[in-house]
Amino acid sequence: KAKLIEMLPENQRTEDRLIENLRSPQVQQCLKSLTAALCDDEGSMDSFNSILANFQLRPEDGAIAMASGNPVQAFLDCVLKSVQREKDEKVAKEDGDTDMNE
Repeated sequence: KAKLIEMLPENQRTEDRLIENLRSPQVQQCLKSLTAALCDDEGSMDSFNSILANFQLRPEDGAIAMASGNPVQAFLDCVLKSVQREKDEKVAKEDGDTDMNE
């Protein structure tokens, strides 16, 4: 929550303003659009899997959220785990470079 508040304009950095923004019609419309993109009308996973493939994300990273019927959370879980893997790989590479230079 604190990270999101930091992203608000300087004069709006309060929890109340964050909640107000998240409940805004604009955010609600974006969530509807994202949900529609992730789930096709037939309930098939084709759209979800296609989007994950386009972003080179791993479906298993969002499996728990998807099993509970939350495709948006599943997509976000996939994105977060992908970012975390990239950070971990970067740290491991930097540690490996440091070990080689010593």
